[in-house]
Amino acid sequence: MKKQFDVKTPIKRSPFADFFEDVEATDIFLLCKEDADQICSTYIDSSTNSYWFLKDDHPLLVGKRECIGDWSTPYNNDDNSQLSLLLEDKLEWNGDDVIYYIINRDTVLETSWRSFLKFWDAFIAAKDECPFIVSSTDKENTLLINPNGEVFLYRSAHLADNLA
Repeated sequence: MKKQFDVKTPIKRSPFADFFEDVEATDIFLLCKEDADQICSTYIDSSTNSYWFLKDDHPLLVGKRECIGDWSTPYNNDDNSQLSLLLEDKLEWNGDDVIYYIINRDTVLETSWRSFLKFWDAFIAAKDECPFIVSSTDKENTLLINPNGEVFLYRSAHLADNLA
């Protein structure tokens, strides 16, 4: 399922504008609630609001999970390259791939993988309490940012069923 979302608010005109004040990107958007709900249902789950409400047997949680690194140290040291290089190494996402930063079913940010890698710290400043990061082209990999500073990579084939 690929859908082009038309109801998008540029991030600098959204409630998250303060977190992106110094970001020079024109491809970061806040999706409308209806589109955010559809993204959350498609990539995560149709019956939950966020990571905290996933059931223990959710396919994402029972799939392969790996802590791939720490975001807090590069964030605190203002060093975006460290985490960006790690993410590029772990995922085969292309720079122009559309990614979704899923905060909850009403709040999803959309951008390119390239912009996320460059400005990931602004996304985390906006919300670091277990947002999911998914690519519109990848059916098996999901990133999770946890508030303890860890980045988890979940590998699960469950997305293939939703995106087919």
